[in-house]
Amino acid sequence: LPSAHERVVEIAIVLPVFLMLIFGAIDVMQLHATYASMLAGARDGARMLALRSGTAAEAEQLTRSRLYGSGPYTIDTQTADATSDDVAVAVSIPFDKATITGVLGLVQDPLVVQVTMRAEPSAP
Repeated sequence: LPSAHERVVEIAIVLPVFLMLIFGAIDVMQLHATYASMLAGARDGARMLALRSGTAAEAEQLTRSRLYGSGPYTIDTQTADATSDDVAVAVSIPFDKATITGVLGLVQDPLVVQVTMRAEPSAP
């Protein structure tokens, strides 16, 4: 039978590794939820612009309403013009702000989602 001291040493070695795995899994789930909301928001905003049913400001507001949490999201919209029929909505957030614990915070690049759609033709 292990002594009390041996059990304490064993727990001291195993517990940090176990906690890192648990918090790493939580961060991955948080990152997935953030990414999914960014994709849904960008898709909805781009669809609004593609159907010409709202302005760029309204598309940004719709996109922001779909985002998970109140993180420091950056939203860029591109509307159709004389040179292109494409509309786009891009959403980004610093990677360390996209997770709860920051265990995955070693990544320096932002998390970025961009959706591009072809705008419906204007009514004559």
